[in-house]
Amino acid sequence: MIRPIDPFHEDQDWPADVPGQVNLILVRLFELDAATVTASARMREDLDLDSLDGVDIVIALEKQYGFIAEENSVTKLKTVGEIHAYVAAKLASRAS
Repeated sequence: MIRPIDPFHEDQDWPADVPGQVNLILVRLFELDAATVTASARMREDLDLDSLDGVDIVIALEKQYGFIAEENSVTKLKTVGEIHAYVAAKLASRAS
């Protein structure tokens, strides 16, 4: 099982699925309300995250999953669901 990146919340259960993990990373990293972090949530319009936050997301994903993310690809993703799909694809390509 992949371990959480945030040492400040080790008492919290870590989701087993990639979408749950990505959502929790976003909640912890940007102190978001978990109810607002859904697959359809738009990064800028709904979560008020900008391109600099995108860089933080890239770093967090790389630390969490151990892959190299293409910063330009990740920062162009518009919704949380697109991040879910990106991470799942990166993990699937690494497994094959």
